[in-house]
Amino acid sequence: MSAVLHPLLVKHGIAVIPRVSSWGQDGNRTSADVVIDFVNADKPEDKVEVPCFGFGIDPQDKGPGKAVSYATKYAMLKVFVLETGDDPERDMIDHVGDEIELAVKYALEAVEKGDWVTICEMDGEHEIWMKVWSELTNPKKKVIKEMIAKRTDYRDLLITSTLGEDPTGVKQLWDELDKREKESVWACLNDETKEFIKSAVVPTIMTDKETV
Repeated sequence: MSAVLHPLLVKHGIAVIPRVSSWGQDGNRTSADVVIDFVNADKPEDKVEVPCFGFGIDPQDKGPGKAVSYATKYAMLKVFVLETGDDPERDMIDHVGDEIELAVKYALEAVEKGDWVTICEMDGEHEIWMKVWSELTNPKKKVIKEMIAKRTDYRDLLITSTLGEDPTGVKQLWDELDKREKESVWACLNDETKEFIKSAVVPTIMTDKETV
């Protein structure tokens, strides 16, 4: 996409400038609200602002850059109505719309139930989740961010208790979770914490696939 647009942007003197308005970090995932400015280089006050949202997954420190890059590419895709490989003869617009509508409904139902596991699972489907996210109100986004943070909080507390060699604390935390929540948190833990949980929570030992 950049290869297609770059010479045209240079030719017409258009600068593309991303601005991060807010961001968040959840483990190795960075999320960012980004405003993309399309600026007339000869007349900077002549510009178009496009709000967008991006995710970046990286085990080191490249997550923020990936999130901004994703948001920028998505904004350019929409602003310039670029082809995505879909067959225009196939009427997929209503189908995609229905898919997003159902996903939004599913997310809102999970919010009402306080089902943070489902929200975390949807959050993992990055392309569809970005479309869902754009349909949500700011108050709902705030609640969802808090729900996603629950898994991170449990992960961090369990790791801290493991480092402090506190089996009682680990067991209390583990007992607060139901089966689905255990599986979700378990997937985020390091091997050391998993082994400590196995020794501290004898009747409810987690494996990578099930609760015994």
